[in-house]
Amino acid sequence: MATYGGMSKKPVTVSTSTFIFKVQRPGIEPIIYRDLFLFRTLASFLNGINIQKLGCNAELIVDEFGEKLLEELDYTLLLIASVGCAVYIPQVHLWDKTTGKLANLETSFSFVVDYYSAGFEIHIDGLSFFIIPFDADPSIPKNSSGGYLGLFSPETTFNAYKSQIVATALEMNGIPNLIRYYADVKELSVVVGYFNTQPATIVRVLQSIDLRAVLPESVRIGFSGATGDKVETHDILSWSFNSRI
Repeated sequence: MATYGGMSKKPVTVSTSTFIFKVQRPGIEPIIYRDLFLFRTLASFLNGINIQKLGCNAELIVDEFGEKLLEELDYTLLLIASVGCAVYIPQVHLWDKTTGKLANLETSFSFVVDYYSAGFEIHIDGLSFFIIPFDADPSIPKNSSGGYLGLFSPETTFNAYKSQIVATALEMNGIPNLIRYYADVKELSVVVGYFNTQPATIVRVLQSIDLRAVLPESVRIGFSGATGDKVETHDILSWSFNSRI
């Protein structure tokens, strides 16, 4: 039977987590179906002998093997209850402990949330842009799929001490998105443009927050996304970030 892909386990430099990469050979599906058909035909031809000599049904064995093999070709099954993140490793100076001065932050990015390709008609959980303490563990928390967005676990969701994090959750395709923090008025602004609607929609959310009360001087930034019992993909198309203190 043709080789349909391979797997490798490697550490990723953007975080402390270890990921398993699975690569599928292009155009392998029709080859798999052909080979399974040939196996099934051979099993049917030899089934009488097989039952008599070994006491098992060769056709059922091939059918069960084929079912499991075809599940391996369906990558949407691998995306159920999955979590992923990308962390910018260098530290970002958020505020100065001596002067108390806060940095002005600005990040702009565009992204696509694709649920149609997986056969769904609604947005599921989404992705987020986050800020975490520089000395915090950037690895993905356990049990953080679904609505936890890879940022929290059931134990830390409502625990302010254990969840020292500022995040903006995003659920729909947005081009562009702009997140700004105005240090002088201590206000976080999130602007999202949805241009796949008629007419185009611009959404803006403002939140007063003193980041010095939530985060230490040095922080990291990144993106995180998750799925639950349904599947969608999260693609960051472009991203820029600036900070000025």
